Amino acid sequence: MRPVGITWADCVFLIPLGSWALYWLMFPPSPGYAMGLLAVVAIFMAVKDMSKPEKAFWLVIATVLFLAELKSIRRDRAEYEELAHYARFQEGLNFKAILTQNQRDFDNALGKMGDLAILSRKAVKLSYETVKQITGAGQYCYLVDVYHGEKSVSIAVVNSGSVPLELCRVVVYEADGPWRVKSAPVSSPITSSRDVFQPTKPIADAELGPLQPSKGILEGATTPLELPYGSYLIRIYTRNDQFTEMLDLKEHGRAFNLEVRDANGRTVHFGSPKLP
Repeated sequence: MRPVGITWADCVFLIPLGSWALYWLMFPPSPGYAMGLLAVVAIFMAVKDMSKPEKAFWLVIATVLFLAELKSIRRDRAEYEELAHYARFQEGLNFKAILTQNQRDFDNALGKMGDLAILSRKAVKLSYETVKQITGAGQYCYLVDVYHGEKSVSIAVVNSGSVPLELCRVVVYEADGPWRVKSAPVSSPITSSRDVFQPTKPIADAELGPLQPSKGILEGATTPLELPYGSYLIRIYTRNDQFTEMLDLKEHGRAFNLEVRDANGRTVHFGSPKLP
C-alpha cells in the first residue's frame, strides 16, 4: 500500500536534514561534502517508497544540497584566485625588491669602478708629469731682456713648458751674423786651421736652473746676466736636450729679436716681443 502523507517519523528525520542543507547553503562547506550528502539522499530516495509530499520534500532537500555544492565550489575557486593573486603580488614585490637591490649593487659597483678609473687617470697623469720632469719633455729655456740701460740690457730666463726645468745651462757667445759665433783674432804664427777659424770665448756661462714654468715673457726669472747691446748666439743645455738661441738686442726702440732652434736645427720659438 502506498503512503499518503508525511508521518511524524519522517519529520523527525527530514527536519534536521533540511536544516543542515539550509545551513550549508548559507555557509558552504568545502567542496565534496554537500555532494556526498546529496548522493546519500539520492540513494535513500531510490530505495524508499514515498508519497508525493514526501518526494517533494526530498527533492527540495536535494536541490538545496546541489546549490550548496555549487556555492562551495565557487567559494573555493574565489579563495584560490585570491590566494593566487596575493601570491603573485608578493612575488612581484619580492622580484621588485631583488631588482632594486641588484640595481643598487650595480650602481655601487659602477661607482667604485668610476673611482678606480679616476684614480687610474690621476696615476697616469702623475706618472706622465713625473716622466716629463725627469726627461724635460722637450722643454727648453731661453733668454729675454727685461730692462734696457744706457749701454747694456738686464737679462731674464724663461721656461717654455708647464713643468719645472731642473737644468738650464746657458753659454753666451758674441755673434758675427745669424747663427754664427764671432771669430777671435787670427793667431800668429799660424800653425793649424784652428788658428784661422777660432771662435771667441763665451762671455757668459751660467747654470740658471731649477726653473719654474713661465706663462709669458714678462714672467721670466731674473738672472745676474747683463749683456751689452748687440747680437748673441746662446747654447742652451737642459737635462737631455740641447738648443741654440739667436738673440739680437737693439739699442733703440727697446725691442729685441729672438729665435730658438733645437739640436736638429728646427725652429721651436720665434718672436720679437716689445716690453712695456
